[in-house]
Amino acid sequence: MARFRNKKKKMFVKPVVNKPSVDHVTGDKIPKSFVFSRGKLPGSLKQLQLDLRKLILPHTALKLKEKKRNSLKDFLNVAGPMGVTHFLMLSKTETAPYLRVARTPQGPTVTCKIHEYSLAVDVAKSQLHPRCPQELFKNSPLIVLSGFGTGDQHLKLTTIMFQNIFPAIDVNTASARTIPTKMLTPSSV
Repeated sequence: MARFRNKKKKMFVKPVVNKPSVDHVTGDKIPKSFVFSRGKLPGSLKQLQLDLRKLILPHTALKLKEKKRNSLKDFLNVAGPMGVTHFLMLSKTETAPYLRVARTPQGPTVTCKIHEYSLAVDVAKSQLHPRCPQELFKNSPLIVLSGFGTGDQHLKLTTIMFQNIFPAIDVNTASARTIPTKMLTPSSV
């Protein structure tokens, strides 16, 4: 007598393709970003990395896992299907820490030397009544770049790079209560 095995029929499952998320107000593609480190960072720069991820919310990977063996090519391969448009990479050399902002896949890269910075914990300690409501990070921030656009070509490129990290805000329909404001001046970068 022959035995028959229970054979499961394999069903074809159509692969899910992530469509680029589109802003309902402006109709533009919403920029997304990865914030990660290149090399080993000290504890304060790791905290700065987490603060940068929170700053760019809601269109960033807050819990991005990175390992020593990950190369930049690995992040580029993942970025395409996920619709990631910008990389913010922190690194530390013997002289100073650096922030590199790159447009993916082949866009320009801006490298900034970090002279000094304040962590979110330090800012909260300096306030008399610190508050950070959870709904603060549900909307994209309004970034104010005062004084960046005047000058050399590299300042104009830096302005455009930082503006394009965040989605455009329609001033006519946006509520002032829902827009968290981040202010950058040329002296703070």
